[in-house]
Amino acid sequence: MQDVSELYLEITSGQHRFECKVSIGGVDYGEDVLISAKTVRSMFAGASPSVGCCVAGEVNIEMLNPSGTIPRMAEIIPYIRAVNDTQQSEWVQKGDYYIDTRETSENGILTLHGYDAMLKTEVDFPIASINEYPTTDILAAQAIADQIGVDLDERVADIMVKGYAVQMPNGYTSREVLGYIGAMYAGCWIINDLGELQLITLNSLPEETNYLVNENGAMIVFGSTRIMI
Repeated sequence: MQDVSELYLEITSGQHRFECKVSIGGVDYGEDVLISAKTVRSMFAGASPSVGCCVAGEVNIEMLNPSGTIPRMAEIIPYIRAVNDTQQSEWVQKGDYYIDTRETSENGILTLHGYDAMLKTEVDFPIASINEYPTTDILAAQAIADQIGVDLDERVADIMVKGYAVQMPNGYTSREVLGYIGAMYAGCWIINDLGELQLITLNSLPEETNYLVNENGAMIVFGSTRIMI
C-alpha cells in the first residue's frame, strides 16, 4: 500500500504539475536528461474484462545517452512528485521494472524498454518450497512472491481468507498458479507501484475505476450504456 503526504495532497488539490525522475541501476536521472517516461499496467490480458490475469507491466524511457554504463537488465524505478510555484512534495514511486531492450539512435537518444517482475513468473512453480500438499492459496502466492523476489501487498491477506486448497502443481508455471488463485477470488494479479505482488478483485475496484475500459482506455459499452462493475 502506498501513502502520500499531506503536502502532496495539498499541492494536487490546486494548480500543479508533476516532475519525473527515474532510478536506473541505482543512479538517478532527472528531467535535464529525460525526454519521456511512460509506464503501462493492464489488469486484463485483452480488451474484454476477465479474471485470473497476470499481465506484466511495462516501462518505456527515452533519454539523452548518459556518459556512464547502464548495466544489462538494470532495475528501473520511476518516481513523480507534485510541484507548484512555491512547493514540492516527496518523490512517489511508480513501479519497479527491469531493462529488457535498449537502443541508441544516431543522435544520441537512448531508448529503454522494460518489464516488471510479473515476467519472472513464466517459470515452473517452486514445488520444493512448500512442505506439504495440498497447500493453501496464500502459501502458494507467498512462495511465488519469494521466487520472483517481491513482497506480497499487505491487502492480499485480507482478501484471501477462504483458504482454498492448491494441489501440487506439477508441470504448471507460477503464472498459471497465480491465475488459478486469482480466478477463485474473481480477481487479477499485478505488480503495483511499490513493486509488490497485488491481487485486485473486480468487486474491490475503487469508484473511479468501476467503469470498464479496454487496453487503450476507451470505454466498453453495451449498446450505448457504459458497463459498471
